Amino acid sequence: MDAAGVRMPACFYAQIPGDEAGCRKVFEFGRKMGIETFISEPPAESLDVIERFCDEYKINLGIHNHGPEQSPVYWKPENVLEVCKNRSKRIGACPDTGYWIRAGVDPIKGIRTLGDRLITIQPHDLDVLSPEGHDVPWGTGKAEFRKMLEELHRLGIKPTTIGLEYSYDFLDNMPESAECFEFFNRVTLEMAAE
Repeated sequence: MDAAGVRMPACFYAQIPGDEAGCRKVFEFGRKMGIETFISEPPAESLDVIERFCDEYKINLGIHNHGPEQSPVYWKPENVLEVCKNRSKRIGACPDTGYWIRAGVDPIKGIRTLGDRLITIQPHDLDVLSPEGHDVPWGTGKAEFRKMLEELHRLGIKPTTIGLEYSYDFLDNMPESAECFEFFNRVTLEMAAE
């Protein structure tokens, strides 16, 4: 990958194993691939082991969330902050703001709550602020997407990645994904010029 000029700053690994051997195998893979951040939803009881490997390999863990049913511990920013308490700064959050919004969490308040524990982010803009909300191109929905980006900037948070997952019309969403990139580029350039 290095020779081709390709980087993989973040990698989703659904559940990093909580045992030493399994955890080491994952982190060895991360080291070889040049990964800066694993995105995962490990059981909270595995974090002691994972934290040691994060520090040893200098690879971050961004704890990902789904909704309350799928992620009973991690769905709320306050809960993620609690499991990060007294841990290495390499342990933090990778919030999926679409799930936050569908669960009634204000994404701007969530970003403020997490502060410097926000390591990477998977932002979404939705057509409505309800459990039925679906993705729309960034900046065209009800999620105050620009304000989310401005809040990250205001707080000085520099995520490893800002991931685009357009979770609607899966078979034909490239035009909408392109709109998201165009919006992101325009807004971040405007913010940089201020």
